[in-house]
Amino acid sequence: MAASSGCELVFRPLKEEEFSLAAELIAQNLRKTQDEIPLKAKEAFIKQFFQVENFKSWHSEHMFCISCGVFTPDGNLVGTGSMRDDEEGSGEIVALFSHVDYLGKKISSKILMFLIQEGKKAGFEHIYTHSSEKTRPFFEHFGFEYLNEVEGMSFLKRMRVSTKKVKARRFTQVVEIPENLLKEDKS
Repeated sequence: MAASSGCELVFRPLKEEEFSLAAELIAQNLRKTQDEIPLKAKEAFIKQFFQVENFKSWHSEHMFCISCGVFTPDGNLVGTGSMRDDEEGSGEIVALFSHVDYLGKKISSKILMFLIQEGKKAGFEHIYTHSSEKTRPFFEHFGFEYLNEVEGMSFLKRMRVSTKKVKARRFTQVVEIPENLLKEDKS
């Protein structure tokens, strides 16, 4: 799928029947990027955390869960993100991925800021995520701080942001993406 610069992309919540598209996009992204993670570890990670059943359980077993997607006009999913509540009453971003052909197009930035805004609305004081060393600077740009390596998966770094410390200008920065790049779906 080639990224076209002139098409309008649609940002909206994922429907349950689209969870398989999100799982496929995540698997493709992980296989083609994250070179520092061994292939065997990537495949185990995909199998354990990014199957359709994971998306369904996030939505059925948690008090708060939201999954969203960015779609081309012809319905191709080019970005996805999900956040749920965790055991400590914080938000946890469990998925944030863009199609490899759309990397650098600010799709993940828009999704991340949407998830942070929804987390603030839900009353979360902190939002956590797990990041590879390669994507760590992306999260740090949005105010996330490194906490520690994930036990048993040293390629993952646990990170946290305080919703009280996220600057309003960061939200504005995302909102100001030209309308022809990203727009809300009114359906």
